[in-house]
Order: sequence, then C-alpha cells, then structure tokens
Amino acid sequence: MAPINKVQILAYYYPQKCTKSSWLFAWATNLLMVYSFCFATSLPVNASEEQCQNCHQAQHKDWQASHHAKAMQVADRTTVLAPFNGEIANHPDTRSKYFQQNGKFFATLYEGSAPVAGETYEVVFTFGFTPLQQYLVKTQQGKLQVLPFAWDSRSASQGGQRWFHMYPQQSVPIGDRLHWQSSLQNWNGMCADCHSDGLVRNYQVQTDSFNSQYNNVTLGCNSCHDNLADNHASSPAKSTSPHGSDYQNFVHSEAITPDFPGANFAAMQNCFACHSLRTPLTDGFRSDVDFYDQFQPELPSPGTYYADGQVKEEVYVFGSFLQSKMYQAGVTCFHCHDAHSYQVKQQDNGLCLSCHSEELNSQRHHGHQADSSGAQCINCHMPQTLYMGVDNRRDHSFSIPRPELTKEYNIPNACNRCHEDKSAQWALQHIPQGNASTRPLSADERTYIRLMSAQPIDQSMFHALLSATDFPAIKKAAVLAQLPMLVNELPDSFLPLLKQAASSQEPLMRIGAAKASAAVRPKQRVALLMPLLNDSKKAVRTEAVLHLAGLPLSDAQIPRFTEVMEELLAVRELSAWRAEGRTNLANSYAQMGQFSKAEELAQQTIFIDPHFAPAYLQLAEIYRELGKNDDAQQLFIQAVKTLPDHAPMRFAFGMHYIRQQKPLLALSEFEQALRITPHDDYYIYVYLLALEKAQGRQKAKTRLTELLRNMPNSTLLGHLLQQWQ
Repeated sequence: MAPINKVQILAYYYPQKCTKSSWLFAWATNLLMVYSFCFATSLPVNASEEQCQNCHQAQHKDWQASHHAKAMQVADRTTVLAPFNGEIANHPDTRSKYFQQNGKFFATLYEGSAPVAGETYEVVFTFGFTPLQQYLVKTQQGKLQVLPFAWDSRSASQGGQRWFHMYPQQSVPIGDRLHWQSSLQNWNGMCADCHSDGLVRNYQVQTDSFNSQYNNVTLGCNSCHDNLADNHASSPAKSTSPHGSDYQNFVHSEAITPDFPGANFAAMQNCFACHSLRTPLTDGFRSDVDFYDQFQPELPSPGTYYADGQVKEEVYVFGSFLQSKMYQAGVTCFHCHDAHSYQVKQQDNGLCLSCHSEELNSQRHHGHQADSSGAQCINCHMPQTLYMGVDNRRDHSFSIPRPELTKEYNIPNACNRCHEDKSAQWALQHIPQGNASTRPLSADERTYIRLMSAQPIDQSMFHALLSATDFPAIKKAAVLAQLPMLVNELPDSFLPLLKQAASSQEPLMRIGAAKASAAVRPKQRVALLMPLLNDSKKAVRTEAVLHLAGLPLSDAQIPRFTEVMEELLAVRELSAWRAEGRTNLANSYAQMGQFSKAEELAQQTIFIDPHFAPAYLQLAEIYRELGKNDDAQQLFIQAVKTLPDHAPMRFAFGMHYIRQQKPLLALSEFEQALRITPHDDYYIYVYLLALEKAQGRQKAKTRLTELLRNMPNSTLLGHLLQQWQ
C-alpha cells in the first residue's frame, strides 16, 4: 500500500485545495485529530476522494447525506452524537459511564453487580449515525470491539436520545458469546469490510490477532468504483466496468429492460457485497470483481426466513430481493434508490406507480382510506422488522399479504402486523375481492412452503418446482440445500434434476446442487461434483469441494481436488477469527484425515470461545476417531460444567458412555438431556433403549407408556411400543 503523506491526509479532511505552502498551519491546528486517526490506529486513509468530488460535486453532495458517508468516522465532537457528559447506563450484567477528557471520549465499564473497579477505554471511532450510533474501542491483538451500549440517535419525541443495551432482555456475563468483548462483537471480523473502503482483515490464525488495514475510514467513491479514478483520468470516456459498456449504461437507465443475461444482478453486485448474509471468500473485496468470486451467499432457510420467503432474522436484502417478482422483471436497486444518497427517489406511492398501474392506488385494491397508513404500498408489501433495538428495516421480497398462511403455517402477514388485535380470519374477510391476496397460491408456491415447513411432499411436486421456468432461482437453490435435512439418501430418480441444476447458468442453482449432493451416494456424488471443481465461480468450486472431502477419488481426480481444497482451506482461514469459522476449518482437516491439525484447531476454538458448544462436540468426535476415550470423557466433563443446559451436549455425553459400556452413567446424561428438551422423541427413543439395557425391558416399557401419554402422535415411540408388545 502506497504511503500517504501529510498533505494527502489534510486534503482528506479539507476538501478545498491543500497545497504544501498551507499544510503547516492546518497540521498544527488539527494535530490531535490527525494523530488520533493516523498514528493511534495505524491505519492509512485514501485521499483520492478529492479527485472525484472536484468534478462530481453533485454526486459528492448527495453522498455526504448518505449512511455510507457516516458508516464509520473518527470520534470527535463533530461525529459523536451521544453527550458523553458523565451519563451512566445500566444493565444487570454491566454498567457504563461515558465522559470526555481533553477532547477525547471515554467509557468506563463495570462488569457484574459486585462493586469492582471499572476499566476505561477510549472511543476511537463512531459506527453509523441513525437510528443508532455505536462506538468502537481498542482492546488487544489489534482488535476493535463494539461497546455494549449504543446511543439511540432518534429524536426524544420518538423515544430516542438515550443509551440502551444491545441485549436488554438477556444475561450477558463475561465469557458469554454475546458479551461485548467476544468475537461476535468484534469490528475487524463482523463489521469492518462493509464500513470502510479497501478493508483487509489480515487475521493470523495462530496468534488470534488482526493487523487490519483500509484505504478510507468510511465508505466513499472506491466502495463502488475501484480503480475508477486512475483509469478515468487517463481516458474519461472509457468504461472500466468488468461487465462492459452495456453494464454501465444499464446502471444509470430508468428502463427495466435488461439487455444481456443477468444484467440487473450485475448492476447490483456492489450493493449485495454488503447488503447480504454471506461468507467472504477473499480478504476484503473489490467492486470490479464478480460477487460469486468474493462471497458465498446464505440461501433462505427455515431458521432465517419464514416458509413463504419473508425475512425473519437479520438477513439484509440479497436473499429477499432475489425472491421477488421485481427482480424477475429486471428491477435494480437504482430504480428505487438514488445511486449516491441511497435514499428512495420518492417517499409516497408515486415511486411504485412509476411502474405499476394507478388502479393499484385505489381503495378497491388496498381497502383503506386514501393517504392513510394502510394505503401506502410499502406497508402491505414491504413490512418492517425491528433489529438492533430501534432499527426498523423493510422486507424486499415484496410479498403479497396472505392471512391464510398465518392460519395454516403461522407465517406473519402484513394485515395483522398493523391490526394486531384482529385474527387472521378477520384479515382474510376484509381483503377486497379481486385483490391479489385473494387469489390462490400457485402449486409451486405451495410446494415451496411445505418444504420449508419440513412437511412431506411427493416426488412429482418436487420435480415440478425445480423444473418451473418462472420460479425464482434462489428459492429453487434453497430447496436443493434443504434436501439433506429432509432425507438421508435421495433416490436415483433425483439425479437428472441435480445434474440439470449443476449445469445451470445461474450460480445459485449450481451452489444448491452442490449442497444437495450431501444426500447422494458417494459414487454418484463424485460424478456430480467433479465438473464443478472447474466452475468459473469460486463460490461454486469451494462448495463442491466441501462435499467431496473424504470420498474415494481416482488418481486423475486428486490433483484438481487438491487445488480447490487449498482454495477452501484459505477461505476458511479468513473466518477462523470466530468459533464457527475455526470449527469449519478444523472440520475440513478432519475430513482429509489430518486429525492432529483438526484437534489443535478445535482445542484453540474452545480456548477462544468456551461457550461455543459445537467445538466440544467436534473435539469429542476427533478424540473418538483417535481412540482417546479418556480425553473425550474429560472434555465432556468440562463441557457440561460450562454449558449445563445444552441438551445435545448431554446427549452426546450419554452416547460416549454407551460406547464405553456404561449404561447407568449414560442414563444420567440422557435424563439431563430430556430435562432440557422433554419432547424430543429421538432422545427419548435412545434413552429407552439404554434403560432396557441397564434395567430390563419391563422397566423401559413402563416408562415408554408414561411418556407416550404426553406424546401420543410420536411415530418413533409408537413403533418401539409395537416392537416391545
């Protein structure tokens, strides 16, 4: 990275021309600010923003009013919104005092309820600005952490102008995964790449440390226009887009007429880089590199989305928008949002009516008084969900309110989000006839909802859904990804469909096919996935090699497998700063038979994050593979002491005792698992088999009869009772 001189630094803060003859005075009067930024953080800035704004003043002015411009800022009196005048914020597990000293901002944190000395941290950066602002402090090993209390920057009339804890209803003691010093509250890994230009994490696995660098403290021109300034200066008329001049023209066009395949996706790749739930495939990302070469997107799943595709958890926009009819029609972010301020182009229904019929703005359609809240298109088709305590975000799947799905599947609908005191049946009866909400769902939509609700479907329905030409590719890919969770082994009749998906032009379908291969027999899986190791997209290659690990390959196949596996290992090292990533890395080594390396990584994971249960389960399995039964037992003792109410851990400990021929000890752990999860019929089934072995069938049968009273519909337990008759 080229060094930045003092004149460039000041030019960043002073947009006017900054010459060598004038820099000394400015440097002297702003020494504290520049020192805090350049030396205290050891992170350089990018001074090229001035080059852009000199010519593109209107765009720069729009950008200054955007969230991007204030995504992250050096903490000073112009950027810090909270008072920092000695306020004290309280939570059952911690309290904080906020104050200023010599022009700097500090927070003293007191952990727990006992009267212990607090630890004081300097706030070095602000994070965001509305509807909340968070604050970053340095800890150790190059880490910046987000303080546990945020400032509600809304007006007092809206309930703002106050400190609030990010997890007000939860206990978050030291060591908890949500504690502010944990990896899940770490700036370098969790947040940095979407809040600063040119961010590189530079994470070191062995030392669990960061040497993160960036080009610009916040999100500026280079976030969307990498290398544009240099190329533009030499040849202003030349398109620098990797997608060619058609792409450049499309981005700035109001017409919804994609002139090449994937045009609207290409136009939004820069947006999706941050506005998506995804795993990074590179250390930092660039706007001139393909999305699927830099990210592995998270597909819709029952844990993060409702069965119809509405957002449930904090999944951002990619997954919902790609499900929408808007996306299928060629709409992009820029048809509704300004490209530099990112604000919507109109605040009322006029924005929607720029494409849709005026008829949809009538009471015949929406059933509400004109200009009322219920008459606003976005309130019915983009319902809000509250995240981070005060941040309402709109669903971009543009779904149609379906009260009948609330009745059948407990899926929320926009009508009852407003009319909370009414039933879904009431909403259904009050929707005007002829409204899209009264039309029957398509067969494919019904199939998708059943699958995402873990309900059985017949094979013909599944085939029809995957073969549908008008069904969103991301939903088809999500269905493919769910298959291994629904069946242990797919019949051979599914293979043609998987092969078709694996050869699709849509990368999401190829990713879905790779995920579905986990339910395919090894020989067929190898045949399905080997071609994907040569895929042009890194996201597809690394997903495919993940499901090939541990399978028998021919001598001719091993070299390419090894190359792509190296790619996957490098990718997984990027995320090893958090327990999930390090566990995935350990799992990759275990799949390749490198158990010593896997053991080392699993042990490190437990040391770094002792409350991450999967790390214990993984290490216990590694010990089992290595025949280290005593080590496994000591590990389980440590695990249940740290996580006494984790049912899978108790169950795994019981299974360990079963393998050691100690059924009485196993029973004790199984009973603990059932104390925590009393209605898991598989846990009950295994417990009863252990009870039969330890105390005889009659005792086990009596206990089974008792349990069946509370679970009369359990097929598994009913089958066991028939066996014991």
